[in-house]
Amino acid sequence: SSAMVVEPHTQAASHGTPICAAALAVHTVLCLLGCSALSVLLIGCTPPLPSDRTSGTWRPAVTWLTKGVHAQSCPRGYIPYTGHLSKGGVVLEDGETDTMEGCGQRCDERHDCLSIEFSPQEQLCIVNNMGGQPEEKQMRDYQFCEKPLAPSIRDLLLKPSECVEQEHAQIKAGGSVRVYVVGSSNVLWMTWVDQLHLYLLRLGYKVPAVPAKHNVTHYPSLPQTCDDTQYFTDLKTTRLGKIGWHSWDFAYEDWADCVRDVPSDTKGYRLVANHKVKCEHGPGCAFGRDTIPASGIAEDASWSDITLVTTWFNDDQPDALKCFYGERIPRQDIANMSITGLLRTVRIIHNRNPDVWVLIMGKYSNFRQYPFPWVEDLHAIVKAAVEKEPRTLFIDYDKPDPGHWNAWELWQKAHPNHPNCRGSKLMAHAILERLFKEQVLARSIRLVDKKTYLNYRNCAELTGSACHTSVLCWIDPEDGQCKTYGGGSEHYYKHADLMAHLSGPNVETFKK
Repeated sequence: SSAMVVEPHTQAASHGTPICAAALAVHTVLCLLGCSALSVLLIGCTPPLPSDRTSGTWRPAVTWLTKGVHAQSCPRGYIPYTGHLSKGGVVLEDGETDTMEGCGQRCDERHDCLSIEFSPQEQLCIVNNMGGQPEEKQMRDYQFCEKPLAPSIRDLLLKPSECVEQEHAQIKAGGSVRVYVVGSSNVLWMTWVDQLHLYLLRLGYKVPAVPAKHNVTHYPSLPQTCDDTQYFTDLKTTRLGKIGWHSWDFAYEDWADCVRDVPSDTKGYRLVANHKVKCEHGPGCAFGRDTIPASGIAEDASWSDITLVTTWFNDDQPDALKCFYGERIPRQDIANMSITGLLRTVRIIHNRNPDVWVLIMGKYSNFRQYPFPWVEDLHAIVKAAVEKEPRTLFIDYDKPDPGHWNAWELWQKAHPNHPNCRGSKLMAHAILERLFKEQVLARSIRLVDKKTYLNYRNCAELTGSACHTSVLCWIDPEDGQCKTYGGGSEHYYKHADLMAHLSGPNVETFKK
């Protein structure tokens, strides 16, 4: 005989069955009257427990009923949805997971698992590591359950007063934000990527690691130790970083278009914006010809919601002059060379997946005590060019009035000419603010009165959003107090999860 099918709503604002939603409303009223016990008897929806709460919203346990099969509820604390996630799912066919509860236990054992799908009919379990919420229609009788936040993350969630929210954004609060990063040494020697990841988690998003294949890592290789390193050092964010590479090094498939004018030129050159560039990678175009095809970068980026690009930071550096066969190229022409490389990268990514947001990161002029006027002009030129492309944004950074940064207070000693922990915080803020402005993110961090607080130094006088706004301050989760946010260690450390150990006088091993 047929059984009634009771399905949960798919929208985040109304999880649970319509019946349970009604029970929740009655439960709320009765709780106000001091009669919470009576409300539990109404329908069999369990009352809210701390483990059932996510971002302040109770999702009651839901039971699915399917024809001829006994229904199984989501594991305790898991959040029910209707739908399917095709990305990043692993089907467990070892014969050891034939119940919903067992499927949840397997997910709990996996740090990267964000949700499960279980089929009572087929007795198969899918563990998803690419998202906590469904993005497609339900697959057969598979029941979708989102894993609850880990206590370590739940304890770090920002307060509602520290956030801003909006409707009609692409990625809802609590949704998944898949991040991929491609660029030069800043991807490996700075913490801006990792601070961004931590902010997204603290805002309630899931941040799955993109399953990239082409020469990537999930951690910075030689970063500083920051005051908050213990909270982000284990976070996996997929990145491709190549020290000293230029925008054109990432933008081509191979060396097939290289030509030689004389036999002695063994490597040859290619034309980039009508200028000769040696066909070799790295500083001075002198560090080998091992290629990472642009199509491979695009394939990896296609898994992301947001791809961050810093490939052009070295194009105008002194070493780059060695790439140009002695030609003194005007800086306006180098800007056009950067634009050529950036547009090739953006377009090949969008040819693979037009839904990816590509963010071109600005250079660091605003981090200096007195910004370079030319870099301001350069940013305007590059922004105008790249933002003509769909879903492409240029990220610039806030700054106080000239002279209001102290000299070098945003710069590392561990890696000269790279911003420190404070500078990385400024970069992370800029990304979040632009994504919120463009209605990509429904929730972001609340920053207030930047003219007053961006470089505010008396941190003990600040609380909440004012403390977050200052890049020189931070709120210590241990006691909730606003404290000075240091520039970071004078030395770098080798990430504990990377296999190779780098020895030497300028390395310290970080231990939580």
